[in-house]
Amino acid sequence: IKILQELNWKVNIKKNDIVIANQGFDLASTDWGKQIVIIFDHQDVLVNSIAFGRYSTISPFHWFANRNREKKFIQKFLEDNNR
Repeated sequence: IKILQELNWKVNIKKNDIVIANQGFDLASTDWGKQIVIIFDHQDVLVNSIAFGRYSTISPFHWFANRNREKKFIQKFLEDNNR
């Protein structure tokens, strides 16, 4: 949760095995909002980032940006766990 807050994500759902956080619309952005889903599955941590287009549709045009957001989160997660 701390990592998400550092990366300016607003946590909407937090349970033992899943966290869902959002970033809203930003005038400097080319999307209409973002969501990151983190699933804790035993020893695995699964991360998925989604960018939304108009009317909350999933935007396929932000694939590379989504992967970069996932990599940024994973890197921070690994750094924090190695301390």
